[in-house]
Amino acid sequence: MEIDLKNELKHLGFSDTESAVYLALLELGSATNSKIAQKSGLNRITAFEVLKRLSQKGIVSGFKMKGVMYFGALNPQILIKQQRESLGLLEKGLTELIQNKADYKRPKITTYSTKEGLKQIYEETLLSNTEILTFINSKDLRDYFGNDYIENYVKQRVKKGIKIRGFWPDDEVGRRDKNEEGDALREVRFLPKGQSVQNEVMIFDDKVVMLSTKDEMGIVIKNQSIAESLRTVWEMLWEKSQ
Repeated sequence: MEIDLKNELKHLGFSDTESAVYLALLELGSATNSKIAQKSGLNRITAFEVLKRLSQKGIVSGFKMKGVMYFGALNPQILIKQQRESLGLLEKGLTELIQNKADYKRPKITTYSTKEGLKQIYEETLLSNTEILTFINSKDLRDYFGNDYIENYVKQRVKKGIKIRGFWPDDEVGRRDKNEEGDALREVRFLPKGQSVQNEVMIFDDKVVMLSTKDEMGIVIKNQSIAESLRTVWEMLWEKSQ
């Protein structure tokens, strides 16, 4: 099968005239513009312009011998190697792009332990761009973190204008939190009498948090669809609790 070299060079970004000049140079070795023009079937002015373009691309080099300008072509093996390297980089880039897209869709799960680790979760909520929806046991949190830490956290949240809506146990601490709703950018609704929650659940931005002070463990799930689904369920419960 005869290979159409000009057509193949087009796949590497060569124009018709560039292909003609490059192939002529490969056959001639090194040659003057006149011989290159004759061999490629171009006039001398066109051939010289093409040689300049190929020189700028590093495919052709020129040198003077006895005052006459000669041109030589880049070894085809070098050209092929460069193209293979370019294809390798393209393949690597496309593979990473596909992998990143897959990673974006895959939930990112981060776990925390120790009191300092759980505090990091609360620090993350202070970066929220949405209100925080929650099931919470304020008494357990204050017993675990200390009242000063919780009060300072609330002040920072209010300063950043981040509102919180949630379900609290109907106990002394829950009722106190409800009495301070406005100042704390907080909206409280009580769980049915005798009902409580051991773990805090928070939904904000594209994240869902489950935090247990009893087990000293926190889990942050970062995924838009999961967060939206749980946000929808939470809002249904909120509406029915009115």
